[in-house]
Amino acid sequence: MLRLFLFFPLLLLSQELFILPQESEYALYSLKKKLSKANKEVYLFTPSLNDYLLVNTLKKLNKEKVTITLISSNTNKQNSAISALSLLENVHFYTLLENDVRKIKGTVVCIDDTTLYLSSQNLAHTNIRQDYGFTSLEKKNCTKFFTRLLKLATKIR
Repeated sequence: MLRLFLFFPLLLLSQELFILPQESEYALYSLKKKLSKANKEVYLFTPSLNDYLLVNTLKKLNKEKVTITLISSNTNKQNSAISALSLLENVHFYTLLENDVRKIKGTVVCIDDTTLYLSSQNLAHTNIRQDYGFTSLEKKNCTKFFTRLLKLATKIR
């Protein structure tokens, strides 16, 4: 309860706040727009990523030599988008311990250490469009979070 109480003011001060699933298309468009402007690096922490527009945006960023660091608990072949992205040249793929009973919930994305995307949903096409939740986009330095998180993860590629 205390975490929710501390997190709520952050939501109110956020640059953009979307209620899911009603505003999912706006949230995805806003994230895609911010991602397409990335110049240096993108960090993603999500259990699932299969939204067509987001995957294509990440592939385009890879061609532009933007470094993508993807952290997921899903390393199986069922998530072909994560598997396909992990094979690209400038993509670093990490996973949390597979036999750990705790699972990744929600999504955190950091774009060029200037934009933070938080969502209670993963980036799966159906989840973000059907399940209730929230998404927040804000201007914030965020690389430090991923630096700490990468210490807990195992590099796959």
